[in-house]
Amino acid sequence: MQTALISIDDLFSTQGTVEEDILSPQGALLLPRGTPVDAIRTIFPDFSDTLSKFGIQHIRVSVERDGFTARELADALSDVHIQMAHIDPRLSNLVIGRIREAYRKVASGIAARKDVTLLLEAGTTLAREISKTPSVMFSLERVRTWDEYSYVHSLNVALLSGFLATVLFRGDVRAVELLTIGGLLHDLGKAVIPREILNKPGILDADEYEIVKRHPADGERLARASGVQDERILSLVRTHHERWNGTGYPSKLKGEDIPFLGRITAVADVFDALTSRRVYKEAYTNNRAIGTILCETQHKFDRRIVRVLLRSLSLYPPSTVVELSDGSVGVVLAASDSNLLQPDVFITYGPDGRKPKGMTVLRLSRGSNLFIRRCLEISQKSIA
Repeated sequence: MQTALISIDDLFSTQGTVEEDILSPQGALLLPRGTPVDAIRTIFPDFSDTLSKFGIQHIRVSVERDGFTARELADALSDVHIQMAHIDPRLSNLVIGRIREAYRKVASGIAARKDVTLLLEAGTTLAREISKTPSVMFSLERVRTWDEYSYVHSLNVALLSGFLATVLFRGDVRAVELLTIGGLLHDLGKAVIPREILNKPGILDADEYEIVKRHPADGERLARASGVQDERILSLVRTHHERWNGTGYPSKLKGEDIPFLGRITAVADVFDALTSRRVYKEAYTNNRAIGTILCETQHKFDRRIVRVLLRSLSLYPPSTVVELSDGSVGVVLAASDSNLLQPDVFITYGPDGRKPKGMTVLRLSRGSNLFIRRCLEISQKSIA
């Protein structure tokens, strides 16, 4: 793969993917990093003219990479539409509490089978909730304290893995249960990693990294010793860090040799890790996390699973706080069926900084001259 600066006049004769986000002079996202040029040609045939109007004459493209086809991305874009739904917070708190208890007892060497059994029961309840409300995935919890990271991350991976299962195994409640429970247990091996390594703010040295790389195998061993008998769950725990091109660990499995449930959990694990704040990094936006995973699709992840994630997320998922081009602020309600970049936005503050009278929902895809200038952290402008 090579990176080249391509003239917009030559764009549609180039095979490759967009290397970086394309922004207007006002900072609006015109096209996300990772989009195949073939898809631009098919979905946005006048895109070169649009770039020219904004004074953009060249874009950086990664060439000679086997990315998504135009048809695949078109299908993904046409399928993006998420309804708002939420897991009962009492259930989330129950699950996090049981994860905390099981992981802490494992770390102390005093874990009993009943601790993991209670966690499995909570996972089954969570899976049933996901199956009843398949769009539930993006009430993902965000980390409150560093010590909470492992527990909240495991809940998030369970939610996202369970959601992906509802799409990939339609109507198969048992598959949702397996992936949800596997998500809760996937990092069990981290319970025996020294905390100073887990929370190290800098880069791990070679010896520390080797310790971290043992956690999938340790997790399988600990889960088995705690009474987990389903080989599919145990395999998922062991293989969630294997990668499509064979560069993962602990066994350097490759392609179809990686169990499918492990491949699903790998995508869920990486997405939540990228979008969570840690002692050694800031959280990625969903947009940046999607771009990162897309760029790695051919090398590290199963493209079928990434395609489901792309269909389900959108660049501006529900609950994203955004600032529009006129200075107004709102909350994304749903992605447009026709345009990934123009969702429906509930306006909370007008351009004058005042709350509008009544409920105002702008459907940006329906002829509006406004566009999303940037995403905001909730702390930047209150939406209450």
